[in-house]
Amino acid sequence: MFRRTLLITLFALIFGATAFAADKKGANKTGIEWKVTPAHVTIWLDGKKLGDAGSLTFTDAAAGKHAVKLTKGGDETEMEVKVSKGQVVKFEFEFSDG
Repeated sequence: MFRRTLLITLFALIFGATAFAADKKGANKTGIEWKVTPAHVTIWLDGKKLGDAGSLTFTDAAAGKHAVKLTKGGDETEMEVKVSKGQVVKFEFEFSDG
């Protein structure tokens, strides 16, 4: 399981996890926009369970560094996301079945 988690983490770092500044229409918001698949992946932010990826689109988050953990069955991956004031970070991740 460790090897699979490591592979998923590397996949996320290389291909899946991206962050972009928000466009002008979201300029007054500060938080994280989620695009995580599959829909049954559970999203945790700073140790608090937010819910399943299929039901989350945006979470308000204070400016600063945040710990994101994604779980799917027995697999999990963790990464850090930095949010700046007035920024919406677009967080994209796809668990692979490989």
